[in-house]
Amino acid sequence: MRIAFVSSEAVPFSKVGGLADVVGSLPPVLADEHNDLTIYLPGRGREGGKVIGERTFSWKGQEEKVEVRRLEREGVRYRFVDLPDFRGRPVYEGDAADLVRYTRYCLAVDADLRHRPAQVVHLHDWPTALIAVLLKNRRSRVQCVFTIHNLAYQGFWEADAFYEATGLPRSLHTPEGLEFFGKVNLLKGALVFADAITTVSPTYAREIQSRARGEGLDGVLRHHGGKLTGVLNGIDTRYWDPATDPHLPANYESIDDPGKQACRVALGRELHLSGPILGVISRLFWQKGIDIVLDALPRLLEMGYDLCILGSGEPVLERQCQAAADNYPGRVVFRRGYDEPLAHRIYAGAEAFLMPSRWEPCGLSQLIAMRYGTVPVVRATGGLFDTVIDGQTGIRFECAHPEGLIAGLSRLAHGPLKRDVIGAAGMKREVGWRRAAQAYRRIYGIEDQPLLVDGAA
Repeated sequence: MRIAFVSSEAVPFSKVGGLADVVGSLPPVLADEHNDLTIYLPGRGREGGKVIGERTFSWKGQEEKVEVRRLEREGVRYRFVDLPDFRGRPVYEGDAADLVRYTRYCLAVDADLRHRPAQVVHLHDWPTALIAVLLKNRRSRVQCVFTIHNLAYQGFWEADAFYEATGLPRSLHTPEGLEFFGKVNLLKGALVFADAITTVSPTYAREIQSRARGEGLDGVLRHHGGKLTGVLNGIDTRYWDPATDPHLPANYESIDDPGKQACRVALGRELHLSGPILGVISRLFWQKGIDIVLDALPRLLEMGYDLCILGSGEPVLERQCQAAADNYPGRVVFRRGYDEPLAHRIYAGAEAFLMPSRWEPCGLSQLIAMRYGTVPVVRATGGLFDTVIDGQTGIRFECAHPEGLIAGLSRLAHGPLKRDVIGAAGMKREVGWRRAAQAYRRIYGIEDQPLLVDGAA
């Protein structure tokens, strides 16, 4: 079976959030002697690989050419589409330039898929959504799967500009097609035209069909609910392994291994904190509930905890995190940005890991925390609800409010729940990709079909 993943990011080449981890770690599990798997990514000029050809696509009525590079790694083939729009630029710029760049990227990938057809094209989030429309518009026989990682980001074009740029027919601009309150909504197009829709947890799949979490597309999702499936994400358990992790001061295989306690002690020394540490590793956005942690902070400190926050995001939240560190020296540490080795040490050395998200499609940090024997304390939403068993592999709380977080931590600190018992159960929980890979194989459903093309570059 020939499978093509298309994404805006994937580790180890580029990363903004969990999407990059998913696209970087799921394909190697799917790729085997029966599956030829390729990941398409925008080329940013530093990935390496060999130029294998030039493809042509139409943009604003003119033909444009783009080179495609090929690289193989761990049994997975990568194809980098070398548009100048991406060279030397971040994954996302947060403005209209993203819309143009990723629309052009989709047109270029579609041009390469015409040259080297796949049996399944698996698209991820709005930057790749247009490909579902392009495949359907040219009546391709390819099975198209679209995964929603975060419904909040959708990709809106002014209609006249979109159809002029892409050359797609205006007949697509209907409520049953791309039209969304007069504009073109790329993500909606994928929901309508993909053969199957997945999202990253069963609970999130239900939540996004509600008005509260549907981001304006709940009606579309309910209409297409028969092709929507929630498939829980996993993590790369070879990379996230406390028994072999090179970033830890000591390795360990169980909760009562001396290496676990050594990690707790070493993290306190590194951060100059003396009490049990609550860890937060997150993008600093309102969705993630960082303000909930900060509003609860005086009570958390009274309970005897110290706090470490690692992340970046909205400037106002960054300033508030820094102010907390300035106001409580020796009790609160804020590290702006992302530090991979420190992240590993927080997962291993924290007393508990906080995820008070207002909504969370899946989340990966709670899976990593469990893998490292650290108790996740999470709000009961989306994938956090699905992955954390309350009182067994972590603590769940219902209310997206400081009192909810405090109540959850109080159950851990003063209730019958034992930190190391929960941590030990978390370490035994299956958090890898095996189950998700089986689910995706069922969704693809074409194992017995012959390859459409053999031997193409």
